[in-house]
Amino acid sequence: MIKSGKLKKSTQQEKSNVEKSSFVNSQKKTNSLIKIFAVVLLLPIILASLYYSYLVYAITPASIRRPVVAHHHIRMQVIVDGQYIDFSKEAFQE
Repeated sequence: MIKSGKLKKSTQQEKSNVEKSSFVNSQKKTNSLIKIFAVVLLLPIILASLYYSYLVYAITPASIRRPVVAHHHIRMQVIVDGQYIDFSKEAFQE
């Protein structure tokens, strides 16, 4: 009887080990499915954002994409009595 009791306990332990291993396997499958789903979902989003970023870069003018250090300033011209006033003269620079 002692032997049969030990056999019952060992078979019960084996069953519980099998159940645990099947649970672990199902968890691994679930985790791998979640990873695959995340990749399938996020990959198009990432690719679309990269493509959109490239389009924004491509349609910007070259002067904005590659600015030059020596650039011109916008100057205002004042006309008095039909004649332009030159503000670069020394009289205006004092």
